[in-house]
Amino acid sequence: MAKPAADKDVKSDAKLKVVDTYIRAVEKLGRLVPEVDALAEEVAAREAEVLKKILGLLAPILPKLVGPVVLREPWLDGAQKSAPRTLKEPGVVVERTFSQHRENAGSHVHRSLLIVLDERARVIVVNETAQWTEPSRTDIRWDVESTIVEPTAEFAAEHLQGVLAGILDVLRARLGRDLEDKRELKDRLARLEEAERALG
Repeated sequence: MAKPAADKDVKSDAKLKVVDTYIRAVEKLGRLVPEVDALAEEVAAREAEVLKKILGLLAPILPKLVGPVVLREPWLDGAQKSAPRTLKEPGVVVERTFSQHRENAGSHVHRSLLIVLDERARVIVVNETAQWTEPSRTDIRWDVESTIVEPTAEFAAEHLQGVLAGILDVLRARLGRDLEDKRELKDRLARLEEAERALG
């Protein structure tokens, strides 16, 4: 039995509506993509500028904040004798990420990435890779590579948030120490003044 013409028309209209919806979505996407690309470029450029300005503001005080950047063997626990590596330049670690996994039977792999600021406000990326056999902790391979990088838009897009949080932590810790030092120095100064008065 043949289907009524009205049913065929309804199905045809439904198919046309679906096609029309797809066409409108593609057109909207076509208009949206350039806008998103332009916004992404603007945000990336501004993130890089913010990072450069922050590094410029930090430059005068970084020599007081930096210290040795020590890398400890990731396969050792705290009880074992260590022979850590120290970066050539003193610096301050502002971001640290790491991962560990097993590749095959007994093989353990450790990877870490450190973002370090040196005393000249240069950004140093430290890539560390270590591999060893468990449980004996033998067949050890440990590679550390450090590279000075420019604070490009790509770098800022990936690391700005972590670097800013790390800088804030460093400044907060230093401010706490300086305030404590200031209180101690004022106490010592008051005692000296008392001694000087007593001595005439």
